[in-house]
Amino acid sequence: MKNIKELLEILLKRIESNECEHGLCMEVGRVNINVSEYRWLKQYIDNNRPKIFQSGFAPTHILSSYYWKKGDKAPRIKWLKQHIKKNS
Repeated sequence: MKNIKELLEILLKRIESNECEHGLCMEVGRVNINVSEYRWLKQYIDNNRPKIFQSGFAPTHILSSYYWKKGDKAPRIKWLKQHIKKNS
């Protein structure tokens, strides 16, 4: 089983190399990981979701499941890089 840093790196590569049509949680379902890793990564994202006024957060999305504007890769990449570093 991969550790959380490896899972975040896999997700980062996916976000950087593809159109970001959805949020992080949807992209987790599109990476090649097993069910346990999928659950662990989704739980990590949920437990470490960005602060409400973090740069790039869309306050209009408070009632939706998106942390940032749909399709905006930059804040997602920044968040992933911060958490990869945090878990190094």
